[in-house]
Amino acid sequence: MSNKNATKHALLSSALAMFLSVVMLMGTTFAWFTDTASSAVNRIQAGNLDIALEMYKDGAWKSAEGETLEFIDMDDNDLWEPGCTYILPDLRVVNNGNLALKYKLVITGILGDAELNEAIEWTIGGLALDTEYHLAAGEVSDVLTISGHMKETAGNEYQGLSIDGISITVIATQDTVESDSYGPDYDQAAPYPVLHVDELKASAAAGGYVSLGASITIPKEDTKNDNGYGPSGVSQLNGGIIDGNGYEISAPWAANYTWGATIYSKGGTIRNATITGGFRGIFIAAPTQDIIIDNVVINPGAYTISCDSGSNKNLIVTNSVLNGWTSYADTLASASFTNCKFGSNGSYAYLRPYCKTILVNCEFEDGFEMDATRTSDITLVNCTYNGTLITQSNLTSLLGDDAANATVNNN
Repeated sequence: MSNKNATKHALLSSALAMFLSVVMLMGTTFAWFTDTASSAVNRIQAGNLDIALEMYKDGAWKSAEGETLEFIDMDDNDLWEPGCTYILPDLRVVNNGNLALKYKLVITGILGDAELNEAIEWTIGGLALDTEYHLAAGEVSDVLTISGHMKETAGNEYQGLSIDGISITVIATQDTVESDSYGPDYDQAAPYPVLHVDELKASAAAGGYVSLGASITIPKEDTKNDNGYGPSGVSQLNGGIIDGNGYEISAPWAANYTWGATIYSKGGTIRNATITGGFRGIFIAAPTQDIIIDNVVINPGAYTISCDSGSNKNLIVTNSVLNGWTSYADTLASASFTNCKFGSNGSYAYLRPYCKTILVNCEFEDGFEMDATRTSDITLVNCTYNGTLITQSNLTSLLGDDAANATVNNN
């Protein structure tokens, strides 16, 4: 009898334990078997495009960069006349990088009577000077002999003219040799550096990628551009990128304050350049894209950046120096300035925004004023005036009474 009771007691205890287990499981989640598998990816290494120009001198190949090349076997008087031909020392191009490239040799830096160069035919071994050549990574070109021949048809209009500052410049870009996962054609549109005004203007207007290979001065024009402004020295950026590579883009200053911008922008990116001249450094007119300005120094006749019309696009300025007046229209969606300096070397500068504006880590120097009467949507974050951190309490004393509408948020 006691055995039966013990058995019943055991069965009841087991059933109760099972019931409690089920109840507890109803409030929990199940665990599942898991596993992971991974594979290493090869190192990512950026390529390097590095080209050098060398000349043969004193029995050895030496760098020709920064050197003066003397014409061989010129008469003592160094005079040119119709029909004469002079050659330069032997040159060669060296690909010191690890990317295949294509290159051309061009004449740059002409000073003086530039029209005299029109009477001279430049060739390399009988080929036109701008002939395209190709070099694999680490390869050295054949010997290049450049000659200048004064045309027999050169008339009296060239008498007494002279040109100085002539340079032989190698321009290079990537060649369609290296392959990505889809073939070697991904860089077939890689542009050559721009050296001439016409190239700059055409490439910028077409919305392409402009990479400067030299400083460029845009001459004053007597015709109006697409926006109806003129006369002006202007390159119209219609989207795309202008990469100055540290060079300067300059234009003449025009007396009429509505004219004379160095660059008219309908949107796109301007970077790594110095922009001088023109009543306006950069003029924004009905942009179709955001306007991005990065690492640019602007030394205009008056306005650094100005905008008379917008299309709800954004102005984004970073790492730049603005030595002048900055003003933009309320039809822009917003404007931001990050790591920028307003005024340097004692230049007068002011900021007059008409739309939402944020300034982050910006520096203001002596003479700067902020006109915040057009909008109250201005925020400053960690900005300084002559090294003093700008706060809400010292805002007007540092930037003027018109800055009262701005808000400081250093947190």
